Amino acid sequence: SGVHRVVIDPENYMPDISRTNNSSSKGIKLHFVFDQPVFYDHDINILPWFKWSAYNGLSPGLSLYSGFAPGYPYGISVLPVWDFEHQRLSGSVSAQRSFYQLMGFRSFTMKSNISRYEGRTGGMVKFSGLLRKPIISTPSTTVSAKFFYHDIDSTAVNPFYYTSGTITTLRLSGNYQYRVNTFLKYSANINATVGNHDASFSVISLSGKLSWRYQKKLTVKARAWLGSVVSGETIPNQYKIWMSGGVDADFENGYVFNRTDNGGDPKGSTYDVYDEQYLQTGPALRGAVFVASEKTAWGLNVDHTLPYVPVGLFMDIAGATDLDQMYSDVGFKMKLGIITIYLPVYQSWEDKENMITGFDWLKSRARFEFSVLMVGFGR
Repeated sequence: SGVHRVVIDPENYMPDISRTNNSSSKGIKLHFVFDQPVFYDHDINILPWFKWSAYNGLSPGLSLYSGFAPGYPYGISVLPVWDFEHQRLSGSVSAQRSFYQLMGFRSFTMKSNISRYEGRTGGMVKFSGLLRKPIISTPSTTVSAKFFYHDIDSTAVNPFYYTSGTITTLRLSGNYQYRVNTFLKYSANINATVGNHDASFSVISLSGKLSWRYQKKLTVKARAWLGSVVSGETIPNQYKIWMSGGVDADFENGYVFNRTDNGGDPKGSTYDVYDEQYLQTGPALRGAVFVASEKTAWGLNVDHTLPYVPVGLFMDIAGATDLDQMYSDVGFKMKLGIITIYLPVYQSWEDKENMITGFDWLKSRARFEFSVLMVGFGR
């Protein structure tokens, strides 16, 4: 008959959550940098890429991926980079598959990842499901389970924050989100982590967030957190409850720049995680206090915007049952694109000069938060 291929809706006029099954046969279509997806072939996008960390230095490479876009129920990513510091290939390989109307979930996603970078070799398997009524977008509930395997090189991390060696963890999470109206929304989250290093340990936490825009250019945001180490005589350092944010214990954040040791000084070189790079987990004080809880801890964080300028106010208060004082701070936050800078002007835990005395005081206590959405595929 001469027919070698049949394509349904070749012009992409009809709505479809999965266009990849509309063709009877598929070839391979390469896109350098990015192009409009073909859907009816295997689209492979190729991008020049690089990664940087204090341990690996500048590592150039390529990002090759297929999927990860509306119309695709799957995604596959290969991200090889060359580590000149250690003369070896590093990077990651990841894959995900989404299903719809499965097991009572609106959507259900399975994802896996293996990687070697920043002195950590390991993998992750994730299952997540969305519970939501048809058509409406709110409220919604997401449940997930993540299993991690880590083999961490002791020379690659700061032992003040990280315990090296082989660690396995399982994290179960639930998240509820509700948008009351255009101006008010809130969410609640529960996490339970069990793991094993030399012995087993477990940590559980509850948190809630509220955002209220009460005037056109004025918004207040609040976050409350409560967590506890439930069991474990010896807790790996990265899973302790650090009072001023986290250290990305499971290596999920691809933009942590410096996990390395600084000659035993917890406040050492530049871009150090926790010291200078802020990650919002735990009690999440914006000022850096170098203590962690191994019992029960809590925190409250409040932010308020200012009109007409990219500067806001923040205030935090936190405490723990095994620490001898409560901690509080007040300061300014400045949003500069993908970077948020936190400038404390008061820190209660300072023995001397707990309020700003000049530029040097402010500079030595400033921290930054780095956030990128949809920049890379995989880790």
